Amino acid sequence: MNLKKKGSLTGLGDRLGCYLIWAMIAEIKDIYIYTTWIYNNGWGRQYPSNILNYIQFPKRLIFISDDEYNKLELNELNYRWVYHGFDYIPETIYKSLFEDKYIQCSYDEMYKSYCKICREMIYKKLLPDGWQNRYSMIHTRRGDKKSDDTIQHIERIKNIACKFSDNKWIQTTDGSNEEYNITKKAYPCWNVNPKIRALEEFFYYKHAKIIIQSVGCNKIKYGGWSGFSYVPFQLGLAEYQDNKPILISCNIDEENSRLTFAKKYVNKSLLNIFMYDTFLEQLNIIS
Repeated sequence: MNLKKKGSLTGLGDRLGCYLIWAMIAEIKDIYIYTTWIYNNGWGRQYPSNILNYIQFPKRLIFISDDEYNKLELNELNYRWVYHGFDYIPETIYKSLFEDKYIQCSYDEMYKSYCKICREMIYKKLLPDGWQNRYSMIHTRRGDKKSDDTIQHIERIKNIACKFSDNKWIQTTDGSNEEYNITKKAYPCWNVNPKIRALEEFFYYKHAKIIIQSVGCNKIKYGGWSGFSYVPFQLGLAEYQDNKPILISCNIDEENSRLTFAKKYVNKSLLNIFMYDTFLEQLNIIS
């Protein structure tokens, strides 16, 4: 039987991550999920008036209006909220779904369905030139400019960029603080409309070879992470299976981030995700 699930009231990365998981569950159960899109998420960020003109969503999702949704006589998709908000990390959502007997397949089978769903999420418009080159991206999350980790993050970013000096780097950040413009080697011509620019940046991350997350607020369990660059990283893992992207977190406190808590929860490494120090250790071993 088909289910319904109302659109989430979150930022772009988080909400698209949720849609991917919902569609993956629908794929495994061979059903469809009726859902909605909330245009003003209450965080001061809005998106184009018809998001379906911009994003092709997975086929298992059927978007309807709020009125239509409220009239639907269907049960709601309802599963356990994974600890610390890991709802769109495949390794953690699998453990939760399997423990609750919500799915019975293996992780490999689930991940195959997840990758299928990821490949179905496509940006319908033209991206700024350069995405075919698979530039490397630096994501400076909002609020980081006030973080105590700012100086250390800048040094870490410069160090990684130096080790991959042949790569062209693109940085996205909230605001125009010059001290955070670490590198100016490549700049796409983003749309001047901020509603569209957010979509362009998100799907540009999908094609990145390396994504560096410069994220402060590391003294809480939700720090050291951002769905805005993590979720398109997952899209990239699905699309570029022969040349997978990698994600590096610059978080200073490696014991206190969503990514490290996720790793502890599933008791395994997360695919192609590295904390800064671990990444450098592996580079030294290879070299």
